[in-house]
Amino acid sequence: MARRKEVDYFGLFKKAIDYSCVLTKELTTLVEEYKDINKNGQLEKRVDEIHKIEHDADKVYHEIVFELNRAFITPIEREDILLIANAIDDVSDKIEEVAFSFWVFNITEMRPETKQFIDLVNRICKESTEAVYEFANYRKSKTIKDKLHTIKKLENEGDTLYRHSVRRLFENEKDPIALQKWREIYDNMEKIFDACRYLANMLENTIVKNS
Repeated sequence: MARRKEVDYFGLFKKAIDYSCVLTKELTTLVEEYKDINKNGQLEKRVDEIHKIEHDADKVYHEIVFELNRAFITPIEREDILLIANAIDDVSDKIEEVAFSFWVFNITEMRPETKQFIDLVNRICKESTEAVYEFANYRKSKTIKDKLHTIKKLENEGDTLYRHSVRRLFENEKDPIALQKWREIYDNMEKIFDACRYLANMLENTIVKNS
């Protein structure tokens, strides 16, 4: 009987986080071109395209779960593989939720704070992607610890941005419905930072356990 090929879980992690990168780029374009996209009636189509990308990301997560269920030996503990896979999938989910909220709340234009959120989302997703790529070589990597530290630092920046943005929202927005919509959008933005922080924690915990 032919020996079954060993599953490259680290490669699957990279494949999954690559989808998070694509989603980040799509969300960035959506925000930067939002006025024209909404004006031309393309918002729902663009959100649907983002959903399809997130659905493809889900397939990678399910592939990891499928391979785990039939694996005899794994390079790190099964529980850690599942936690990391779930954490990456959550990053993609949270990015999609932001795009979806623009459509479901029928947002007509972006607030100034949105660009600050998106810039920070790009920075933290970039660091998260690089950390996942480095994780395959975590025993010898000289940079992964710094990247995990940077992710946590950026998440703290996200918390600060979130608090200040919500305060300005309550100070300046007179329409209670608009206030409620944007409060939830800011909440969803902040959840992206939290998801990246959680991913960093899962990677760090696994490194400590295997050192």
